[in-house]
Amino acid sequence: MGCCMSIEESTLGISERFGKFQSVEQPGCLCFPCGVVKVKTISVRTRQLHVVVESTTNDKVFVTINIEVQFRVDKNKVYEAFYSLENVDDQIKAYIVDSVRDKVPDKDLDKLMKKKHKLAVLIQDELAKEMSQFGYEIVKVLILEIEPGKEVKAAMNDINTAERQRAAAIAKAEANKIVKIKEAEAEAEARELAGK
Repeated sequence: MGCCMSIEESTLGISERFGKFQSVEQPGCLCFPCGVVKVKTISVRTRQLHVVVESTTNDKVFVTINIEVQFRVDKNKVYEAFYSLENVDDQIKAYIVDSVRDKVPDKDLDKLMKKKHKLAVLIQDELAKEMSQFGYEIVKVLILEIEPGKEVKAAMNDINTAERQRAAAIAKAEANKIVKIKEAEAEAEARELAGK
């Protein structure tokens, strides 16, 4: 007597016979001897994981970095993906934290903000290499936000405000200078005409 089950689309089955791996099963209807074969499933959909990492920059600024990682099971390495890791999310988080804390302290805050895309690519390449051995593909690593501490943000805003006020004062002084020059030229012309 046989048992039948269905494997959903975007899912693969792992069939085990008496606890030992037999094969990877494709989506659809599956028939096997009851009690002898057990089928477990694994999703091959792309998943997204949010990771928050705190680190310090080369110029001693503490930053919080919000990262999104998109990953999925490599269909050619289903066995590794199913049997290698118990908690893939925690493993990815650990690699991300390690990678960020390795790379961020080498950069000043301004460079880090301007080159966040390059940092994301470096992390993605490193993570893809590590997770490949466990049967996972890294689709994309996105750095959504690099957030310095509140005091640093306030100081940066103060610096920007002071620079804008300085530029405005210089522009106002230049305008006053031009007005005085024009007034002096007009007065000189008036005296010249009066002398004639």
